Amino acid sequence: MDKRNDSMSAEREPSLEEWRPLYEAAIRFKEARPWEWMTDDQIFGVENPETGEVGYVCVTGMLGEHFSLSLYLGTDGLYGLLTLAFDSTASPDLILQLPLLQASFEDRNTLRKRDREVVKQLGLRFRGRNAWPMFRSYRPGYEPWYLTAAEARFLHWGLEQGLEVALRLKEDPDLLPDLDEEELLVRHPIRREDGTLEWEDVVRPMPEPEPKSISLRLDGELTDRLFSLPRSDAHFEADLFFFPGAVREKRGERPYFPYALVLVDAASGFVLGVELISPIPSLEEAWGKAFTALAALIVRAGVLPSQMTIRSSVLFETFQPLAKDLGIRLVRREHLPALDMVRDALFFRFR
Repeated sequence: MDKRNDSMSAEREPSLEEWRPLYEAAIRFKEARPWEWMTDDQIFGVENPETGEVGYVCVTGMLGEHFSLSLYLGTDGLYGLLTLAFDSTASPDLILQLPLLQASFEDRNTLRKRDREVVKQLGLRFRGRNAWPMFRSYRPGYEPWYLTAAEARFLHWGLEQGLEVALRLKEDPDLLPDLDEEELLVRHPIRREDGTLEWEDVVRPMPEPEPKSISLRLDGELTDRLFSLPRSDAHFEADLFFFPGAVREKRGERPYFPYALVLVDAASGFVLGVELISPIPSLEEAWGKAFTALAALIVRAGVLPSQMTIRSSVLFETFQPLAKDLGIRLVRREHLPALDMVRDALFFRFR
């Protein structure tokens, strides 16, 4: 099979033969109730037998709020998971920037028609609260969506090996390496000659974060206009966050969340500009566009502020060198009084 056919196969919907083992693994996982002894900071990996990619397991539910197993994919997924687990100031938008697969246990009315049809075709029955398995794929910038066939197979292995490690953790709380030692236990598959899989524990060093390549460009005209603006005592607030309304360009396509870039005058609350930026094809490209768009919004405002307060860490880091050249004092804060009123109004309207 050529690479094109491989890609087409990976993006197709799971067959019933692929759905059945996934549901069976989810049922066994829920019956074991590993969230009764596991916390969401007990992290280990499961290697995909088909691709070699590692998914990092996180089990939630100890607080009785959301019962799930998630596979955070690759290095980006791992470091996003660590941020969610250990950084109390992490933005709620972070989950929309991470690649992961999730099996959760929901009430029936949480599932969509498409989910319930698969359950019916498999001849399965579930009753009660948090009884219905639901499977979702998260990709950066996109709305959580239904699994592809390849994702269903990987999540099946994640549930099986997640349960195996969870049961061993119940007997041996010291099974997993200490994260402070920057090592992780990974379940590594070995394919036997008859095609069956065996799994072994491998302790691996924590992978290094993958560097992000963000193109920051201003054309000559925009640069000239920016540096010719009069200086003022104004204080602007800026943020970059996922817009609360999902966008679907074609029927049947997976919806995505555009970024909203907002610039507000801190004293008056006057909205100086709003720009919507597509996260497709990549978040890095969107971040570069946001840098350019922020410069354009300042030009539209007509003055250089003496200070700008920014919440988004990406926007703060990308704009900081230019702000220094412009003589703008740049501050990063979580609370933006004027801008939060605009953001709250957007969220109220579209949710």
